[in-house]
Amino acid sequence: MSELTTSTSKALKGTETDFKKLKKDLEKTLIKTVHAPLILQKKGSIISDYDQKIDNAVKDGKSAITSIVNQLDTSIKGDGRKALEETVNKHKDDYDKV
Repeated sequence: MSELTTSTSKALKGTETDFKKLKKDLEKTLIKTVHAPLILQKKGSIISDYDQKIDNAVKDGKSAITSIVNQLDTSIKGDGRKALEETVNKHKDDYDKV
């Protein structure tokens, strides 16, 4: 009887170890095939969304700067106006680099 108990105990321990390994392998596969792709897809969506928002903010900024230069009061004359226009025109293209 003792021999039967020992054999059964050994068999069950081996089965338990195999079961744990199988469970671990299944969890890894599930993470790689289901969870990770979903997370990466969400990450890509977030990046794309914020890239679009940044592009819109840059375009709005550039438009605002251009509009301000075009609306400068005609009472600003001479070197001050020229310097201001040159500076704005020089740097408004920096928005394209963002």
